[in-house]
Amino acid sequence: MTSLYHYRFVLLLAAIQTALGFYALSAAPGLPLGGFGAQVLQLATILPCAAYAVIAHRLFHLTYVERTPQRMEVLQAEIRSFLTDGPTILRGGLTLALLLAALAGFTQAKGLVAILGEFSWDETLEQLDRLVFLGHEPWRVFYGLIGWDWVLTVLTGAYAFWLTLLLCTLTIAAFARKNPVARMQFMIAHLLSWLVIGIVMATLMSSAGPVYYADLGLGNVYRPLLETLDAHAETYPYSVRDLQKVLWDLYTLPDGGFSVISAMPSMHVASTMVVTLYAFTASRALGWVLTAFTLVIFIGSFMLAWHYFLDGIVAMAAVGVIWQVSGWFARRTVPDQA
Repeated sequence: MTSLYHYRFVLLLAAIQTALGFYALSAAPGLPLGGFGAQVLQLATILPCAAYAVIAHRLFHLTYVERTPQRMEVLQAEIRSFLTDGPTILRGGLTLALLLAALAGFTQAKGLVAILGEFSWDETLEQLDRLVFLGHEPWRVFYGLIGWDWVLTVLTGAYAFWLTLLLCTLTIAAFARKNPVARMQFMIAHLLSWLVIGIVMATLMSSAGPVYYADLGLGNVYRPLLETLDAHAETYPYSVRDLQKVLWDLYTLPDGGFSVISAMPSMHVASTMVVTLYAFTASRALGWVLTAFTLVIFIGSFMLAWHYFLDGIVAMAAVGVIWQVSGWFARRTVPDQA
């Protein structure tokens, strides 16, 4: 009972997110049942990666930070201690299942964003982007600075790696035994971000993104960017164009379609920033590495036509507030002796 009480905010947020998923099914019966099974299958391949990441980071710390002479013996003892810690493994498994269920609920509820928000902000966001860059399109400015084809490949690869990083971090946080306050802060911030940024703010500022600007009948402002991405797709192995076309085809299906399309704010940027802030609680070096990755995701968000420049800015600002609020709740949730 005590443990459940300590998890009260996590349970509440997960329940809200899951309930929204069921509401989406009842409000829009045409929406297909989404995501939990697929996430579990993907997690099965990610679990070894998560274990490797934890072991590699711990070995690096023992070798170069603590400079432990018998580092392999210490590492083996820590692994044995974890594998024989039944309560931690049980808690971690239940926590991970809860987080995955909430993520599946979000995937389901995401279909309502386009229905309720009606993509009404795209023109405004395009104009605001130009205003910020003194009449220029942000992607043109950055493409002029770093617009080589291999950069687009790197940005696409980073986008593809994003979900792996997220699921890996959720796994690590679920089973972590150290720093329970930071662990709880991450879980609350993760759930709050998907709920507040990914559903509430996404609905209030509903937009489809530059890639679908012309499909919405708003003009061909982004045609040069899409032509650049199409040319890249013909030469390089990694491309976002096929996925972008599939998502629009799903959205425009005759029976009402299914949408995970949403630009403002960027959940890729928001969720990666939450992971980065959690990484700083474990290691400053790891935090700075993931800061660089967050920057890559942010640049990729508008250079790959998924998002407007301001989508990432708003997402990062919102995460900054959510992280502080989550810390306040975490410190009042986790007992001092934990």
